[in-house]
Amino acid sequence: MFSYALKKYIKGFPNFLPFIVISLIMELVTLKIFSLQSAGNELINAVQLGKDIDWNMAMSDPKFQGLAVTFFSIVGVSLLISPILSNYISLIIKGILDKKEIKHIETLRESFRFYFPSIAVNLIIGLMLIGLVVVSVLVAVLIPFLGVIGAIAGIIFFIYLAVCYSTSVYYLIYYNSTISEGLHYGKEVGKKYFWKIFGFILLINIVSQIINLPDTTQILAFIIVTLLTISLNIVSKTYFLTLCKGYKHPEIEYGHTYDNEDKENDDF
Repeated sequence: MFSYALKKYIKGFPNFLPFIVISLIMELVTLKIFSLQSAGNELINAVQLGKDIDWNMAMSDPKFQGLAVTFFSIVGVSLLISPILSNYISLIIKGILDKKEIKHIETLRESFRFYFPSIAVNLIIGLMLIGLVVVSVLVAVLIPFLGVIGAIAGIIFFIYLAVCYSTSVYYLIYYNSTISEGLHYGKEVGKKYFWKIFGFILLINIVSQIINLPDTTQILAFIIVTLLTISLNIVSKTYFLTLCKGYKHPEIEYGHTYDNEDKENDDF
């Protein structure tokens, strides 16, 4: 299944360029906004160099208070824009998987339609996982002799739910489903491909850590690391959407279908 997704990613890469450029510009603008403020520049350098930061003293400094306002403003804007861009690239990938002609403007418009449904699905899953953490902590506090067992069980169940529901938004978008269908069938996709998803997430996290090892204080290094991170994000989305497609079209799991597809003309 991953080889199928990777093949689609490589063949459809030119269609990802608008998303990559927009994402890179957003990262560079964010970095520039922070660096224009002396406190932001000091904080960025301190974090990147691994220096100890006295957060209590920093928060009492007017320069850092201004930085905090900037930070939350950027977070607010990101919360508005990020879901749209995420839906946009997911719809682009869906078009590539379904071998449809990619029309970026129409796809961007369509991404707005999934804005609230995708946020709702993520919010429900997030609240579910937070609720599980709260219950696990309460069990550990109120019933001490079950503390260790409860903590281990809570962690295992947390991972299970996180993996099972990881494809819910992608199912919602790929099949243009309702919120409840996205949650239900997304979980079914997660259960069917649980170990594939678990292994993939583990691999992606390891690769992500390796990518972020270099010193990014230099702008060129920052751009390279950012581009690799964005590309890794697209690979992840391609794989999860492929799993959603494979849930109802299991034939794509077999390599011989590649030969049949290669004989057809792609529209993208």
